[in-house]
Amino acid sequence: MKYPVVAIEYFTKWIEAEPVTQITTHKVQHFVAEESNEERKVNLDLLDIVREEARIKAKALKRRVEYKYSSKLRPRQFQVVDLVMR
Repeated sequence: MKYPVVAIEYFTKWIEAEPVTQITTHKVQHFVAEESNEERKVNLDLLDIVREEARIKAKALKRRVEYKYSSKLRPRQFQVVDLVMR
């Protein structure tokens, strides 16, 4: 009889399963270590892509904020003799 060992990645809800004939501490630890190593490798491969996407989103947000600020801004010309509130 085989028993499933199942791991669920919380963030992406990705499920990994492996059938084992006996559930032992060694087999479970090996399964978890193997899965975390594979996940780390994938994350390192995707790191540059994720950073680039974050940079693009940050730049887009900055442009939207600048546009909103600039649309409400009224340009004014001041002369040397004008009174200005401090």
